[in-house]
Amino acid sequence: MTKALALEWAKYNIQVNTICPGYVITPMNEADLKDEKIFNHIIRKIPMRRLGDVDDMVGAVNFLASQATNYMTGQSLVIDGGWTAE
Repeated sequence: MTKALALEWAKYNIQVNTICPGYVITPMNEADLKDEKIFNHIIRKIPMRRLGDVDDMVGAVNFLASQATNYMTGQSLVIDGGWTAE
């Protein structure tokens, strides 16, 4: 969808980029992550061996909102502690 919208809206000088987070601790999943079995299953798959938090996304959000991305569209920034690198 990111690439399709980027191509469609480029003529209007609208950039479309995405952030693809890995497991991030939020109020919605906090209870599930307290289950040791679930937590350990997830952590074993993350090379950085930790879950993300909202603060881990701030730099990417600031970057995408900045002038540094004026010529960037159709891209996805994966912030997942290395999960998809394996």
